[in-house]
Amino acid sequence: MLILPLIRAIGTEVLSIFIVDTPVSLFYDVPTGLTELDLIAKGGEMGKQLNDRAVTVILSNEIGYERIAMACSASFAQMFGCSPERIEDLKTVVAEAAINAMEHGNKGRVDARVIVYMNCRDDAINVSVIDEGDGIKELPPNPNTERIIDELDPPTGFGVFLINQLADKVEYNQMTDEGHAVRMAINMR
Repeated sequence: MLILPLIRAIGTEVLSIFIVDTPVSLFYDVPTGLTELDLIAKGGEMGKQLNDRAVTVILSNEIGYERIAMACSASFAQMFGCSPERIEDLKTVVAEAAINAMEHGNKGRVDARVIVYMNCRDDAINVSVIDEGDGIKELPPNPNTERIIDELDPPTGFGVFLINQLADKVEYNQMTDEGHAVRMAINMR
C-alpha cells in the first residue's frame, strides 16, 4: 500500500495536508482558508459552511469501502464531543448514503469515485456524499417491513428510509461540479 503524505505550505502556515492512498484518499483541511475542498463543497446551504473543522474522504466505488467512511465519520464526530448515540446514527447515514452512491449513483462502475465530505458547525455534523450520477429520479416509498419479511416485497428502499429517519436534515438531488450530492446534518446531541 502506497501512502504519500504531502504538505503544502506558504511561509510557516500549512494550508492542507493530503494523505493520498489508492483506492482511498483523505484530505484534512486546516484553519488557514479554503483549498481544494471549495470545489467539493459547492452547492446547497450545507456545502457552503466550509470551515477549519472539515475532512473529505474519497472512496473507490466498491462495496465495503463505506466502512472507511463510517470509521472516519465516527472519529471525526468524537473529536467534537458528539454523543455516542448520534455517532451511531451518523455512521448509519454515511454508510447508507455511500452504498446508495456506489450502487445507484455510480451504477457499480469501477472507475467512479464517491466523495464523503464532513464538517462540524453549529453543533451539527454536516455530511455530503457525492457520486458521479445524475441524481435520484424518484425517492423510493418507505419499505413495508412486514411484506419484506413475508417475502412479498423485495428488500429495497431501506437506505433512504434510514437516512430520513436518523438525519436531522436531508437534501437530495443537490448537483455540484463533482456530481450528485446527498447532504445530511446530524445534530451532535
